[in-house]
Amino acid sequence: MNVAVGRLADELFEWASKRLGDGSGEAFWTRLETVCGAGTQGRTARVFAAIRTAWLFENRREWTCATILPCFNWKSSDEAKLMWKAFTFGATFSPGLWSALRNDFLAVFDNLGHLDEEAVRVFPSARGPHRRPRAHLAW
Repeated sequence: MNVAVGRLADELFEWASKRLGDGSGEAFWTRLETVCGAGTQGRTARVFAAIRTAWLFENRREWTCATILPCFNWKSSDEAKLMWKAFTFGATFSPGLWSALRNDFLAVFDNLGHLDEEAVRVFPSARGPHRRPRAHLAW
């Protein structure tokens, strides 16, 4: 993985956490789009973004659906393993994100062998403040 691009993405999120309220929002999204660009150059940045998927989805749904969510698909993305592992660090589902990722999330259980033990351990407890109790999820 491209460590420099990953560090840029991480620093970008850090920068944004301190400045999004001061009118710097568009600058953040422009830079994030650049660093998460298509292909292998943006892979590490997309993995860092996966940690913040719920926040990204709530703030820029269209961009997240076009740029980040396809990378979670086990059938069409060789990044899925990395994306799901990163997602476990900030694993929360809003109802909208659950609807968007439900099928790919369920496919995780068919691909547990591709994830390391730590990621597998986190999935049963991947409930955050926005996630509905399991009994209420629309399957």
